[in-house]
Amino acid sequence: MRTRIILNGKKAGLKSVRDAISETRKQTHSLEVRATYES
Repeated sequence: MRTRIILNGKKAGLKSVRDAISETRKQTHSLEVRATYES
Protein backbone atom coordinates (compact mmCIF):
# COMPACT_ATOMS: atom_id res chain seq x y z
CA MET A 1 0.00 0.00 0.00
CA ARG A 2 1.27 3.46 -0.91
CA THR A 3 0.68 6.46 1.34
CA ARG A 4 0.91 10.04 0.12
CA ILE A 5 0.95 13.06 2.42
CA ILE A 6 0.00 16.42 0.94
CA LEU A 7 1.21 19.34 3.05
CA ASN A 8 0.72 23.05 2.94
CA GLY A 9 4.07 24.51 1.88
CA LYS A 10 4.51 26.52 5.08
CA LYS A 11 3.84 23.49 7.28
CA ALA A 12 6.27 21.30 5.32
CA GLY A 13 9.18 23.21 6.83
CA LEU A 14 8.20 22.63 10.46
CA LYS A 15 10.69 20.48 12.35
CA SER A 16 7.91 18.54 14.09
CA VAL A 17 6.34 17.64 10.75
CA ARG A 18 9.68 16.66 9.22
CA ASP A 19 10.52 14.52 12.26
CA ALA A 20 7.15 12.76 12.09
CA ILE A 21 7.63 12.01 8.40
CA SER A 22 11.12 10.70 9.06
CA GLU A 23 9.86 8.35 11.78
CA THR A 24 7.00 7.16 9.57
CA ARG A 25 9.42 6.45 6.71
CA LYS A 26 11.41 4.19 9.04
CA GLN A 27 8.26 2.08 9.51
CA THR A 28 7.05 2.00 5.90
CA HIS A 29 8.82 2.07 2.56
CA SER A 30 6.01 3.60 0.55
CA LEU A 31 5.51 7.10 1.96
CA GLU A 32 5.42 9.99 -0.52
CA VAL A 33 5.30 13.63 0.54
CA ARG A 34 4.06 16.47 -1.65
CA ALA A 35 3.93 20.15 -0.73
CA THR A 36 1.38 22.61 -2.08
CA TYR A 37 2.24 26.16 -3.04
CA GLU A 38 0.49 29.32 -4.10
CA SER A 39 1.93 31.60 -6.72
